Amino acid sequence: MFRWVDAEGKTHFGDRPPDQTARPVHVPRGKRSQDSTDRTQRTERLVEQFASERNQRAADRAKALQAAEAKKARCREAQDRARDTLRAGYLYDYDEQGRKRVLSEAEHKAARLRVNQDVERVCE
Repeated sequence: MFRWVDAEGKTHFGDRPPDQTARPVHVPRGKRSQDSTDRTQRTERLVEQFASERNQRAADRAKALQAAEAKKARCREAQDRARDTLRAGYLYDYDEQGRKRVLSEAEHKAARLRVNQDVERVCE
């Protein structure tokens, strides 16, 4: 780098001297090299952070998809139970001794209502 003053008194700087009057100027380079290293390190940290965030978003999407599939399966099961309950001519339960007991018409109606409510709750 060179510095010179022209005939009008203006100071100029350049990498090539125009004539013998130009004097060399020392430009320290230490800070520039450190800035470059710092910038590279910051860039690498940002790239790592972006990759980590991208991986987290992918994991979150996979988890949400898995939860949605599980909800669909629970809904299908509830719908199957409701269909079977509504089609059944009679329903039964077990008494304290473990014997089958056919439900009364009122109990059957309550069971149909419960399975419909289950479908609404699970499939919402």
